Amino acid sequence: MRTSLRFAAMAMALSGLTAIASAQDGPFLVTMRVQEQSTISKGTATLADIGTVVANRPVDDDRAMVLQRAEVTSGIGPGGKVTMTGEEVLRRIQGGGVSLDRVGYTIPATVTVVRVGRELQRDELQTAVNRYLAGSGREMTVKHMTIEGAKQLFVGASRSEVTSLERERPGMVRIGLRSVDGGGETELLTIIAMVDEFTYVPVAQRSVSPGSVLDQSDLVMARVNTAQLPRDAVVDQAQVVGLEPNRQVAAGTVFREAELRRPSIIAAGAPVTMRATASGFVATATGTALESGVMGASIRVRNDSSKKVVRGKILDSNVVEVTP
Repeated sequence: MRTSLRFAAMAMALSGLTAIASAQDGPFLVTMRVQEQSTISKGTATLADIGTVVANRPVDDDRAMVLQRAEVTSGIGPGGKVTMTGEEVLRRIQGGGVSLDRVGYTIPATVTVVRVGRELQRDELQTAVNRYLAGSGREMTVKHMTIEGAKQLFVGASRSEVTSLERERPGMVRIGLRSVDGGGETELLTIIAMVDEFTYVPVAQRSVSPGSVLDQSDLVMARVNTAQLPRDAVVDQAQVVGLEPNRQVAAGTVFREAELRRPSIIAAGAPVTMRATASGFVATATGTALESGVMGASIRVRNDSSKKVVRGKILDSNVVEVTP
């Protein structure tokens, strides 16, 4: 018996396989044969996934079932693979507390386990993005995508959800995607996507002249592609109302921060009250503003009595605080 086993082992070695048999005399109770390459659909592979385990007598079926459940490898992501030596397979079986006593087996010199995966579809990503943006007022159409690390998704029942969405530059976003299979296993992906993103911003409802104070009737919300917005585009109506443009704004034009200013509350040539405070006393005089200015601005004013020109801070529509 031992001579024939040694002969079988030599034959297997010559054919690229490793054949190791129990040193005990007598027939094997269980026979195991491992495949050179196996394909699995989950992240953990057992002996049953990568080969066959057969009891040579019905009484040894339980022992065969224990071997079938022995874990060989784990943690394989969708589309990934693990390559092991035959000796490593044996060590992993025995490391799990499974006895190989009176078990005959043949194992290739190299064993490869591949987990099936599937490509992320653009419409699947689009659906996940739509759910993420729901209620935000933003719209985004995915045109092209690249998955960092070329990762794949689970095969079978799974769901995908966006965990983060950051703009890299106009028309390009970085998306964090979590894929969860039916058993709760999770795969995280990072996706660079070229997109058309749309949002609603205030635009001029009619042509507006420089110096005209804007109110709600001057604005209308319009759907625009964010890639076409200037970097300083104003996206909130509240940040436009009450300001005035410093140039002509055509109907349908987006408002820009650099082209809006607070309206002057004192105009050049307007009569003002000049107020000075010192040692708890307040003195006032009539004067004339020589410059226009907004609340808090520093302008030049002339004392109507002394004709002296000084600089003061605008406190309200007709008061300027000057330093004595």
